[in-house]
Amino acid sequence: MGKAIASDGMIFMRATQLFSYRPTTMGFADISIAEIAADYHLSVEQVFDLCQQLGIAYKTQSTRLPLEDAKAVISTILSQKSQSVSS
Repeated sequence: MGKAIASDGMIFMRATQLFSYRPTTMGFADISIAEIAADYHLSVEQVFDLCQQLGIAYKTQSTRLPLEDAKAVISTILSQKSQSVSS
């Protein structure tokens, strides 16, 4: 599907868009909850639910997630999609 996520300074692929992550002091990924929902064909509410399950704080759908939180959400989504395809 062309989606990957990596750690500090590495290249990320998100849907059809390629961008490089430049670490900041706070370590925020340049991706919001709404963008994750759109990229992975989920509702914003489904991503909110994942954030709650993972203990990730957010305020709105435009909240930019810290790098590690974004990786956790995307990894969970990919894992769930992989499991549903395998079943």
